[in-house]
Amino acid sequence: MMPKYQLIYSVILSVGLASFCLNNATHLNISAQASELTTLVVRASSGAAYKFVASSSELARATVKTHTPWTEGVQEFSGVPLKTLLAAAGIDEKTARQSMLKARALNDYEVEIPAQDAYDYDVLVADQMNGSAMPVTEFGPFWIVYPRDEKPELQDSRFDHRWAWQLSELLIE
Repeated sequence: MMPKYQLIYSVILSVGLASFCLNNATHLNISAQASELTTLVVRASSGAAYKFVASSSELARATVKTHTPWTEGVQEFSGVPLKTLLAAAGIDEKTARQSMLKARALNDYEVEIPAQDAYDYDVLVADQMNGSAMPVTEFGPFWIVYPRDEKPELQDSRFDHRWAWQLSELLIE
């Protein structure tokens, strides 16, 4: 039989080791998730795909200054025009204008958006607001933004549901 102090020491050592393993596994998992959060996947029904990394300068960037129904005052959004992302995924304008996009968010919210909006309204896939990367708690890492102040027809609630935030994937159907 093991003396009482050795048993207590063994239990403390086992709990400490288990805690260390669990904390490191959690840390690694969180790091992997954080990496995935900064990448938006744009996928075509043909199987072609493009991965857009937040704050990337690989594609031409644009800026939109506009009001939103969810924030106060004019906000400055920076990102990549949606039509540029569609082209990067191998979707030509003619095909896109006849297609629907399914925008999928991190919380599993999904909305269908006419891909034609990308060309008619210069829709932006923003990864920055007011010069800063957008954390998940503040609509990020990606947010579909319509230039509502430039086009009065966009100030209609029928367009509001298309502003998908915490965007993780765009599917072209």
